[in-house]
Amino acid sequence: MSYPLGVATKALIPIEQLIERVFPPGSLGEAFPRYRTTGIWKTKKPRTQEVWWRYWKYIEPYFGEVDPRTVAMEHIDLWYNGDRDTKVAGLVWDRTEGGVGLRKAFHAMKIWRAMWEAFSTINRDDGERYCVGKDPSLSVKRQTPEARKAIGYTTRPCAW
Repeated sequence: MSYPLGVATKALIPIEQLIERVFPPGSLGEAFPRYRTTGIWKTKKPRTQEVWWRYWKYIEPYFGEVDPRTVAMEHIDLWYNGDRDTKVAGLVWDRTEGGVGLRKAFHAMKIWRAMWEAFSTINRDDGERYCVGKDPSLSVKRQTPEARKAIGYTTRPCAW
């Protein structure tokens, strides 16, 4: 991944954030840049914005060009869990099997749910909302990864 130097902030900015892809009208991909122009996005901590970008890369290939109002639970389930019978890899599958692993899949689903909530308040050009009704991902059981453990960390008594 290439990181050019930002002119105004002197911070490293991923190249993907500098080149804006054009998505079909009414799609999830059209909603994301609109959301990023709001004051709500601008008040999010930079780390939170970075996390949204990081997991957008797992959402965008499947749902970026899709009208979110047409997404059903079956689509989310296939994206997340996959289908071993038809050999369609899901996010939770191990990397060697074509997935991204449980931890990244867990966070990608978390960002999907946050996006659904945020985009359900944004109007499209036709006056309708981007996301309408209940989030279809709420019917998909999200697997929780084990908590991370610090390796090599030991507590030592204080010398003073």
